[in-house]
Amino acid sequence: MPLLVLLETRQIIVYELTHKYKKREKDKSLRRIGGIINMPLCCDCCFNDQTLKEFIKEKAKKGYCDFCETEREYCIVPSELQDLFYPVVNLYAPVAELEPMKGEEIGYIKEHYEDFLWEMLQKDWKVFCSNNSEVNEKLIRTMFPNTEKIYYPSECLDSHVYNCFENQTKYFSDKIRYKNWWKLLTKEIKHENRFFPKIQKWFLENPDKLFSFCVKILDEYSIFYRTRISNISRKFSCDEMGKPPLEKTINNRGNPKGISYLYLASNENTAVSEVKPYINDIVTVGKFIVNNELSVIDLRNPQIGSPFKYGEELEYYIENLSLLKSLDSELSRPVNASRNELDYLPTQYLCELIKSKDYDGLIYNSFLGDGYNILIYNDNKLKCVETWTVEVKNIKHEYQKVDHRLLVLDEEIRDLYRIRDKENE
Repeated sequence: MPLLVLLETRQIIVYELTHKYKKREKDKSLRRIGGIINMPLCCDCCFNDQTLKEFIKEKAKKGYCDFCETEREYCIVPSELQDLFYPVVNLYAPVAELEPMKGEEIGYIKEHYEDFLWEMLQKDWKVFCSNNSEVNEKLIRTMFPNTEKIYYPSECLDSHVYNCFENQTKYFSDKIRYKNWWKLLTKEIKHENRFFPKIQKWFLENPDKLFSFCVKILDEYSIFYRTRISNISRKFSCDEMGKPPLEKTINNRGNPKGISYLYLASNENTAVSEVKPYINDIVTVGKFIVNNELSVIDLRNPQIGSPFKYGEELEYYIENLSLLKSLDSELSRPVNASRNELDYLPTQYLCELIKSKDYDGLIYNSFLGDGYNILIYNDNKLKCVETWTVEVKNIKHEYQKVDHRLLVLDEEIRDLYRIRDKENE
């Protein structure tokens, strides 16, 4: 190639690159969205949360993202996200607010919570795409130039914070927005209003919405197991492996006396473990197949997903989900001869509430096996297709020395001591 042509080509390339750079810098310094000039912009790629991404794509325009430091298709002024962030930010309180308060629990919070707001948002909700704390801090501070609407104003940005609801089973005060719903429900159903508890009117006012987080469909041909301790001379037939007859139905975790439900497990090991057999016991195992899909409530790990889609109702859903987690915990506890029949009333009530919404049953964790348990209200949609017997050859017991100090303490304080003892091991 002639030298003159080569030089001209190089000049053209340099000119084009220079022109593009100047144009980008001009767009960066003069960008306008909704008439706002020279405001830093964020983009949909700054966030992991799907609700935030969809909102930004709906409202934003093409521009330069100051936090990703690149051109993006969807950019927005961070302050336009304030209304989505307010309910989530209000879940947190500055540790500095606990200064006037005394007590061991408060000291524990202040000792163990050393994260700023943007760090807690990332830890609890994975809000940001970037794990760079400085970038996320800049984004939050740009989003809240005026903190008047935040429940705890400037301190939320300038102090370490803690999640009020994460600590709801350990700490209580007027400063922390929390009530122990499970204890209130238990007390009322046991000793005050058994069939028409007042707590439902303001706490479980919309159970359909609440249960929608936990709906699981069990497909046709799904397999589950039930066991019965057998006589050594025979095994139970398929017809004998269904739910107990009404006259033999006793108080249980999910059903009151006289109302029969079918209790199944996700695998054979869990089904055998749940009947708590002795060594050398013969156990009949029944294999059940779903013949029509089941709609059940899965209590194992209820999640609300994106916290940004609930607005001012966010706290309500978090509190209600804590109740469902308590229900799973109570259902998972092994049936114990020392338990009072009144102890089953709260779980029976909530199981009945789920049943009243036309669900087929519920799933909860197993404390004894490596699978999970299923409570089925009506066993017409399942069929026992096979039975066999097994002999129990070994039982493993795990135990530990009882700390009598813990026996006399409130359950909440007991949990606190357990955590501290574990950390000091």
